[in-house]
Amino acid sequence: MAEAIEQRDKRLAEAEQEKGELLRGMYPTGVAERVRSGAELTAETVPNVTVAFVLIDGLDLLAAKHGAAEVLTILQTLLDALNNAAASHGVEPVRSLGESYIGVCGLSSPRLDHATRTLAWARAATLALQRLGEDWVSSVSLRFGLASGEVDVLLIGRCHSAYDIWGRPLSVSRRIVQEAERGFVRLSDSTYALLADVDGFEPCAPIETVAFGTIRTWSRAVIPPAAAEMVTPTGPQESRKNRGNEIQPIAHVAE
Repeated sequence: MAEAIEQRDKRLAEAEQEKGELLRGMYPTGVAERVRSGAELTAETVPNVTVAFVLIDGLDLLAAKHGAAEVLTILQTLLDALNNAAASHGVEPVRSLGESYIGVCGLSSPRLDHATRTLAWARAATLALQRLGEDWVSSVSLRFGLASGEVDVLLIGRCHSAYDIWGRPLSVSRRIVQEAERGFVRLSDSTYALLADVDGFEPCAPIETVAFGTIRTWSRAVIPPAAAEMVTPTGPQESRKNRGNEIQPIAHVAE
């Protein structure tokens, strides 16, 4: 009987550990621990993150030319490209809806270089899209709005099946991406101040808002013209030469 009890306790401990690891993979650390302890409603303020609000241009034209099944395949392929690039750069997908996509760096795992990582992800995601080699790729482009600061993480629903973020970085990134050109990234002053040795950004006309007053922004092509010339979409049979141009994940930066 003692051995049976010991085995039972061991299995319970293993199950609890697996549950904790699963929750930490789903939610930011503070929220995950409160959910694990049985909290019904929970929220957490996370400082020092960078929010990227992405607009996907060209989906409306694709929807007009393709059937629902084809559009679904296109959307899944596009989201896979964005998510894979995000995973390589420590950016967490938070929400995707229609023509918009939101990613956050520094949410579950604190990152000292969250702004740098998010900017690198914007480039990697754009390159990943261009290298798909599908016919529809030429009709689609991405534009990014980046803002940094603190966000509030809120659980949605009592079943804890999803969470959402709120705060100034989300609102600012959503606002400034509207002013970005196709294929460009627009930085708020909160993100621009965190970047070092980044070239090519030009100051833009200030954006006046009711909630946040004047927002200063900087803009640049996600992939500078010189780099864009090196990118050749070749599809699944991509050559070794083109693969050498891929951006590598930022793994050496201290977290």
